[in-house]
Amino acid sequence: MFCVKCGKELEDGTKVCPECGTVLDSYASGDSTGDSYNYTYSDQGQNGSQYSYNGGQEPYQQPAKGNGNGFAIAGFVLSLVSILACCLYYVAIPCAVLAIIFSVLGRKSAYRGLAIAGIVIGIVGLAITLMLLAFAASLVNSGDYYEYMKWLEEYME
Repeated sequence: MFCVKCGKELEDGTKVCPECGTVLDSYASGDSTGDSYNYTYSDQGQNGSQYSYNGGQEPYQQPAKGNGNGFAIAGFVLSLVSILACCLYYVAIPCAVLAIIFSVLGRKSAYRGLAIAGIVIGIVGLAITLMLLAFAASLVNSGDYYEYMKWLEEYME
């Protein structure tokens, strides 16, 4: 049996959740059996099979709080920032590294998909930033940078 408000696992017969203090619906209504939710599904189209749920709990329970969901979300957001700011290496590199770290920490949360996307996008953002940085360094070292800047000044006049 689980609390309908906070998701904490409870022993059968518990009337009040010790975690959040919620009075459980089955006992608030006077039902002592614990079966306050009854669902029946009939499949009339095929073979007339029937499914009943009679467990004293809603079929979809809330995930327990405090399981690292924030790391997955933070990793995903930081990975997007690293892609958007890839031209600013002093912003993109720390964001990409933090995105990868936070996403790895958030892999076992309810937002596992966001964590995996954060890892992938963070790696891509880091790779793009490093390639742009290497291109800029090779352009400056080859001497073509100054010729390009002269051409750009003449073109702008």
